[in-house]
Amino acid sequence: MKYILSIVLFSITCFVSAQTSLSKEGHGFNSLFKKNIEGQYHGLVKGMLEFESKTGVKSTFSFSEDSVNLKIVLDPDSIYDVSFKNYILIKEGLHLEYRTYAMANALYINLGGTKYQLSLIDGACDNVINGLEYEYKTSPGKELLILNFTDKVGLFVDRSYKEPELFIQKGSTLVFTIDLKNHLHKS
Repeated sequence: MKYILSIVLFSITCFVSAQTSLSKEGHGFNSLFKKNIEGQYHGLVKGMLEFESKTGVKSTFSFSEDSVNLKIVLDPDSIYDVSFKNYILIKEGLHLEYRTYAMANALYINLGGTKYQLSLIDGACDNVINGLEYEYKTSPGKELLILNFTDKVGLFVDRSYKEPELFIQKGSTLVFTIDLKNHLHKS
């Protein structure tokens, strides 16, 4: 019996420590869009992303006034939030989606045809990605979302989260500038 209890406690300890290396407690997203139920807005992105695969292959993407969309999608269940806020960036060879919901966030990246992810939008939705700092700022008619990678952030090929396959490097930064007046209508 002691042996089984020891195994269970060890497993729980490993699971919790793995979670804390990926996540930290969230404090919510102070966005002007936090109460929006749905909509789509156009914007621009500046910054740079540096990636390194687990095999050591590096790639860099820079952005200077590249197009980005904020797609707000209704959560029909509205358990923790009224909607998902999806910042979508597409550039040759890269498709990035940064998502927020309640007090949790997620990153989905398609790089060279391979899909990577790290999502903490699950369970209580109160954790954010460790090593990714975010800040919202407003200026007349615009909202800025600044994503700053303060540490290396590992992304996974599937939701098992066993071993990261791709790392966003420390120092990578994106600044999304969403135009509040540039609401894209559904066609």
